[in-house]
Amino acid sequence: MNFLAALIYLAVADEVIAYTLLVKAMFDKEWRKVYLDQLVRLMELTKQIKQWLREKHKVIAVHMDACGIILEA
Repeated sequence: MNFLAALIYLAVADEVIAYTLLVKAMFDKEWRKVYLDQLVRLMELTKQIKQWLREKHKVIAVHMDACGIILEA
C-alpha cells in the first residue's frame, strides 16, 4: 500500500489530495481487497485484464500464452 500511496503523492504533489485519492481507491474501488489473505480483488482484476486482452488485443494474449507468461505472477 505504501507503493500506491507514494505513486499517488508523486502524481499530485499534495498530501491532502493524495490521501483523499488513496481513500477513494481503497474503499470506492475496493483496492483494499487486493491486500486480503486470498487476494480477492487482485484475482478479479487479473480476470478482467485477461478478458480485455482476449477481446481487444488477441495477438498479445496469444503471444503471452505461447510464452507461458502468467499474469498472476
